[in-house]
Amino acid sequence: MALEHPDEPVFDAKRGYFNKWEMYRLLRRAGPLPFHQPVTARFSPGALAAWLRRFRRVYIKPVDGWGGQGVSQVSGLPAACQWQVAGERRVRMVGPYRRVVWALVRYYRGRPCIQQQAAPVLTWQGQPVDFRVHLQRELDDCWVCAGVLARVGGTGDVVSNVARSGGRVWPARTVLQALSLPVQPDEVGAWLAAAGLAIGTALDAIRPGQFEEVGADFGIDRKGQLWLFEVNTNDLMGVPARELFAQLPNKELFERMEARAQARWLQVWSGVVQRLRQGTPVNDPVPWRQEPPSLS
Repeated sequence: MALEHPDEPVFDAKRGYFNKWEMYRLLRRAGPLPFHQPVTARFSPGALAAWLRRFRRVYIKPVDGWGGQGVSQVSGLPAACQWQVAGERRVRMVGPYRRVVWALVRYYRGRPCIQQQAAPVLTWQGQPVDFRVHLQRELDDCWVCAGVLARVGGTGDVVSNVARSGGRVWPARTVLQALSLPVQPDEVGAWLAAAGLAIGTALDAIRPGQFEEVGADFGIDRKGQLWLFEVNTNDLMGVPARELFAQLPNKELFERMEARAQARWLQVWSGVVQRLRQGTPVNDPVPWRQEPPSLS
């Protein structure tokens, strides 16, 4: 369903979310934000050679994908490219540009995708690493940065998604200290929280109150600057994974997140029940499929 202005990001009312391309467009329109976004466009096989000459590494992502599903990385120069799919931990194909592109076209079979610059971000122990910033709504409807952690991809993979790559989560401070950045970990942590909250504000400007939880994934370059990889929101597929925080040695963040989600769920549905009793028409206030979270 399109919004009123044809140039505005298109909200998928059926699933209740902005896909990857529309999320990119939304944030590009949001004005100055405290992070970089990799150069992104709709996937165009004909344009990929120029992108490889410019960036050397390019990601292909289905616009409706989640959890790293279907993500590819193409690297090299047009004369000699290599293609790897997330989760396979090995190069799927090496060859001339035309051969690799033909294989990509067959692999995605017309599925809408974006192509995205591989951001110039740091790795950790030779593996991809990003920082998940998780936002939740408080009972007063304000966003709160509920937690930040580091996700480190599995050996030989091209993404940091833990389930897809066989990686693991780490306390954000541990990884930030190990990266030897020119700024202190606490300062970067504050930047990450501010970047996540800026995304929540941008979403509310387009769809006020639509989203209850946001998971934003950032890489960090050698200067300590942030690069946004992806934004996940609650929709009909579920919510950004709070369970990642249960894998940390200290379970306190996860327990607070679960308690906040439980309180918010009860608040929303008590309001629905009250309006039903009053005979007031009710639009579904929770546009995602979710059972009440269990508290540990």
